[in-house]
Amino acid sequence: MTIVERNDVDISRLFSWSRECILTGLKGKDIKVYLRLLGDADMGRARVMALRKSAELRKSLRDLDSDDRLAFIPLKEEFGKEQLVDSILILTMRDSTKQAMKDVVLPRPKDPGSDASLERIEKFQAEVDEYPKKREEAIRKEITDLMEKQRKELMEQDENKLYTTYVNVLINDLCESELLSRFKESCIFFGAFSNKKLTEKFFSSFDEVDNLPTEIKEKLMDEYQLLEIESEELKK
Repeated sequence: MTIVERNDVDISRLFSWSRECILTGLKGKDIKVYLRLLGDADMGRARVMALRKSAELRKSLRDLDSDDRLAFIPLKEEFGKEQLVDSILILTMRDSTKQAMKDVVLPRPKDPGSDASLERIEKFQAEVDEYPKKREEAIRKEITDLMEKQRKELMEQDENKLYTTYVNVLINDLCESELLSRFKESCIFFGAFSNKKLTEKFFSSFDEVDNLPTEIKEKLMDEYQLLEIESEELKK
């Protein structure tokens, strides 16, 4: 029988998982790009870069005279009270969903044990099959109840306070989107190489990533996401 020595098991792929992708039309020709999963150090740098960009956007959005403020934050005069309430509810729906999923505790069906009767085991299996649907319905109801309660509380506020709340939640939503987008772009910046050995950086500055055509940037981000999925499967 062949004995597998510790050094015969190559686990390095878990830490240097990479893939090749072709960028069509970049600089007028097809170019190969090699993407590598980020290590802890580069992952930390990517997070820092994304947080800085998010903070910059937040500062700009709070500046009443900034271009970002004018572009992304509607004026109070554009809303009626109900529109403000509806907008706040939409922007906070994700938080309501998280809260509902946390609050809903639906006991799982109890295993009857190996000595149970066939009829009891059949009943248990039916309960197991129905559990996901019941939990989904319970969460949906909890979300509805939370939003109805929030709507009632919001409708009791004056329009000036509602508008302030709306602006705050909108800024948070925009900054969260900026954070996610910039983090993905930073992963591309740190994880893209021009050679198969992954020794030559493809981008010399983040501005090059920032100024890529949208379709090229989305292609790279999609490829990196596939790389993450593949690596998770490999770990399993």
